[in-house]
Amino acid sequence: MQLNSLPEVAQENYFNKLNPDFNDVAVIENNAELYAKTSIPARKQADKYLELINLTKYMKHSGIIEILQDWNEKHPDKKSSYSALCKAKIKYEQFGEDALLSKKGFKEEEYRVKPEYYEYYKVLYMKPSAPSVIDCWVQTLNYAKQKDKIKTANFPCDKAFDRLLKKNTQQKK
Repeated sequence: MQLNSLPEVAQENYFNKLNPDFNDVAVIENNAELYAKTSIPARKQADKYLELINLTKYMKHSGIIEILQDWNEKHPDKKSSYSALCKAKIKYEQFGEDALLSKKGFKEEEYRVKPEYYEYYKVLYMKPSAPSVIDCWVQTLNYAKQKDKIKTANFPCDKAFDRLLKKNTQQKK
């Protein structure tokens, strides 16, 4: 499939004609303070996914695959996969721009998995008919929001809970 076979809207979006204010250094408007506090690699990751989300907004699977192949060739420092982009889109749609910021490197207490949240997650995940890791994480996040009124940006990602659970279950063996 060639780019010129895509709908004109998708082609224009690819060349950023629909959004002339968007550039390689996206600004996370709603969370400028949080954005300023994060590390440069975390900002670059968020910027990359914001750009890719805007670029592939109206596209279907095959178009996204083609765009990503072209993107990865032109931007070797900003490579992405289809699955990573889909996960980023879901996080962005559910929780906004701050969910795209990587929490890697944060050592502050609020970014660590608190024992009570871990226990809540573990109970959900260890059920015989357990939902997926991401579903357990979303339920745990909602629990934490209700209990402590935390922000999504300050909550550990689903992988942090999964790694902790795997680590603790391997230690018990």
